[in-house]
Amino acid sequence: MQYNKQLPKNWVLLRGLMRSQFHWKNFAELLKIKLQLESVQSVELPGNGFLCHEKTPIDIFQVITQLRSQLNVSGKQPIGIIGISLGGMLATQWAQLYPQEVSHIVLINSSSSLSPFYKRLLPQNYPALIKNLILSRDAQLEKFILSTTSNNRNKWESQAQENINFLMKFPLSGLNFFRQLKLATQVDF
Repeated sequence: MQYNKQLPKNWVLLRGLMRSQFHWKNFAELLKIKLQLESVQSVELPGNGFLCHEKTPIDIFQVITQLRSQLNVSGKQPIGIIGISLGGMLATQWAQLYPQEVSHIVLINSSSSLSPFYKRLLPQNYPALIKNLILSRDAQLEKFILSTTSNNRNKWESQAQENINFLMKFPLSGLNFFRQLKLATQVDF
């Protein structure tokens, strides 16, 4: 595949609700090689993964400022952002706040006025989701997340233990989960 010269040469990966840059696995390196990019960097939403000890801000501008501070790019060339779920919502806000900085966004499974959350998360799944969020231990919750977001059981089962080990080392906070939900309600696009 030949690189499209109109695309930015520097990309940022941004995960969503309760997920870490860890969950991109080797995607950044594969993307960099496949598209012959200069850089593909992952940023971490405060409160998730490697930043689990931090409180997730509920102010959009503060979150975007913190995400931008994690980047190592010159600022001369615009970046592209690939965001999943809440990450896509934040990517859209980032592009709106800094249009000179972000030239492309790729949104994966993100809510918007065109795709509200209840069309992505079916109401019949709410009870199981709430039950798992409240009652499940880390391993059970991770297996629930993987089973509901992947259609290939063999793939997610082979990665479940690695994800569980990461979660044990960098635990999720119930408070940060609710702060991230509140943050998602403020994203407007």
